[in-house]
Amino acid sequence: MKLLVKELEEAQRLLLTNLEKMVSIRTPIEASLDQVVYNDVHASTNVPAFSKSAFDGFALKASDTIGATQEGPVKIKILTEIKAGDTRQDYKIEQNNGVKVLTGAPIPRGIDAVVKKEDVDYIDSTISIKQKLDSSSNIIEKGADIKNGDLIIKAGDSISPYHLGAFTALGMTEVLVYNTPRIGVISTGGELKELGEELQYGQIYNSNLYTIVALINSLGASGKGYGCVDDNIEQIKDVINRAIKENDLVITTGGVSVGDYDLVEEALVSLGASVIYNRLNIKPGTSSMAAKKEGKLIVALSGNPGAALISFELLIKNLIKKMRGFENYHFKRIQIPILDGFKKSSPHRRFLRAKVFYERDTLVAVLTGNQQSSVLKSMIGCNALIDIPAGSDPIEKGTLVNAILLKNEID
Repeated sequence: MKLLVKELEEAQRLLLTNLEKMVSIRTPIEASLDQVVYNDVHASTNVPAFSKSAFDGFALKASDTIGATQEGPVKIKILTEIKAGDTRQDYKIEQNNGVKVLTGAPIPRGIDAVVKKEDVDYIDSTISIKQKLDSSSNIIEKGADIKNGDLIIKAGDSISPYHLGAFTALGMTEVLVYNTPRIGVISTGGELKELGEELQYGQIYNSNLYTIVALINSLGASGKGYGCVDDNIEQIKDVINRAIKENDLVITTGGVSVGDYDLVEEALVSLGASVIYNRLNIKPGTSSMAAKKEGKLIVALSGNPGAALISFELLIKNLIKKMRGFENYHFKRIQIPILDGFKKSSPHRRFLRAKVFYERDTLVAVLTGNQQSSVLKSMIGCNALIDIPAGSDPIEKGTLVNAILLKNEID
């Protein structure tokens, strides 16, 4: 096979540009939480759709209170009572007349002020007002919360509980969102066993599949595992072909190095897939490839858990974010001191698993454990990857290093 070696950034760019745009789907408002909206959503009405009272009190014409004083109060006759939810619209309020209103009650036409009930004397269906009221006093105006045409959420943003509340206030029953990406995960290797099966000497459980499916689901996509596939090219072809037909993206682990039983690239080429790259200039994760078939990407990762999961963070996470519709799917990079250093030289670009945290209000990093590509445990607690340039000497304690944050928030 022809060697197609790429730097990480070029591989990321190629994957993103080869990704087909996800289709949209209308989803009920009650099921829309955390979905990403497909286009801008603008208010189609005012909220509230009518002016309403902010308090329990009496609604009247502000002009009728001109000249009201403590010594010479204005008398207003109260004709009726209006509660919240009253749907009558046939009120005609003459001069020096008003209505009793409860909080949230619609304000009749021609009325432009509300006086709180505790600020007036109310005797024999008449109130006495002892000071002038300004127009709009104690009234929540039509559209005070949301105005017709207001932008509620822009395309590429995730729906929060507060967006959902605004949709409901507007009477929306559904919203256009990006369809949830379906992602198939295949693990290859004759040494792999499923959970519940008894291990024989030389065998291991298929941790990659369960970990990657969980990562996919945690990112808001839908992961589907296809189990363990033996190092048999026909079996690998069959499962990959099925996964391509059933998913929007396919991830494989194992079978991408240069051994006699590394058959994934051969299987993909045999299926007619076009290879995008088949080697990366990073460690761990050198053994990696990507191909495209029927408009869908297949990304093949190393079978070593540490390498596979670091590659997932560097290559797959941003793909899923873009598939979900997010406009911002790029890494956040920071410079940070590494407290414990790293004793090895790095002839190749290397990514170290680390935990970033605050120490006396300053962000610092420490390594999370064994950095070998076969090690899974050091991904626990890892919230950053330290990016060590090729040709670097051992790193002294306290050295400033470049880090890619894997989470938006630091504990």
